[in-house]
Amino acid sequence: MPFCLLNWLRFVKAKLEKDVGAKEDDRIIRFAIETLDGDYLGGLFLHSRDEKNGKFSFGVVVDSSYRRHGYAEDAVRILLRYGFWERRYQKCDSSCAHTNDASIRLHRKLGFQEEGRRRRQWFYNGEYYDELLFGLTREEFDLQEKEGKWGPHR
Repeated sequence: MPFCLLNWLRFVKAKLEKDVGAKEDDRIIRFAIETLDGDYLGGLFLHSRDEKNGKFSFGVVVDSSYRRHGYAEDAVRILLRYGFWERRYQKCDSSCAHTNDASIRLHRKLGFQEEGRRRRQWFYNGEYYDELLFGLTREEFDLQEKEGKWGPHR
């Protein structure tokens, strides 16, 4: 089924208003990512919330059978709107392993700037991985929205 961003926004807004599909604790707000037919396809997490300095971060997980269809991109766009416009944060920080090409592409497509690299941050399966650091400010986000860079892509 084709994915419509406008319908998705309405769907998420309705869920948030009813507090269904979103759970909040002191540190993390979790959202389910579903198709318009109600099929669960992953999760989205708003975390590392820093009210004093106006910063947050996110995580996204999409089931392998739904990858490469734009779901993660659309979901993170919605989360960025929520973080910047509803929660009034001024910056989104994010990171990923230097070998995670899909995440690197997603960050760049969403307008994140690469801000640095922490070498040998994670040890997994006998190897060390660098952490790439990304950031997006409210002003950068607003400019992209104003210029229409995030229109529906399907």
